[in-house]
Amino acid sequence: MHARVMRSDFRRLTPIREPRALSEVPQRVWEPGEWERIQRGFRARAMEDRWHIFAEGDRLFLHRSWRGDGRYEATFVEAQGGHQISRVLVEDAEPRFPGGSDHEVCLLLEILINSILLGEQTEEQRRRLSDLRSAG
Repeated sequence: MHARVMRSDFRRLTPIREPRALSEVPQRVWEPGEWERIQRGFRARAMEDRWHIFAEGDRLFLHRSWRGDGRYEATFVEAQGGHQISRVLVEDAEPRFPGGSDHEVCLLLEILINSILLGEQTEEQRRRLSDLRSAG
């Protein structure tokens, strides 16, 4: 088990400059043990690690690791069986905006949480995202 990642662990983080609320949020309910792991966060250690992720209270922040630019802020609420996301803010300023439809950006956020923080296999979600992007 690793120590919890905190905002103070980073020298340079830039908040989301032009926040925009997504019109949809992931529908998954993360179980209590998963929520605990999500709250521990993730600090990029290698060049191929693209994200710094940390939680403050009920909010999860995702920043690009190289420059510290804020990209996502997800607010979690208690739900039956665990926690789920009630609101997502994304960076809407070009060129930092994650890009794509709200559905695509929502799916990408869920992939990042599930793969980076929980170590889950996300091939099916990644395939759906790829299909959405190629159809658009």
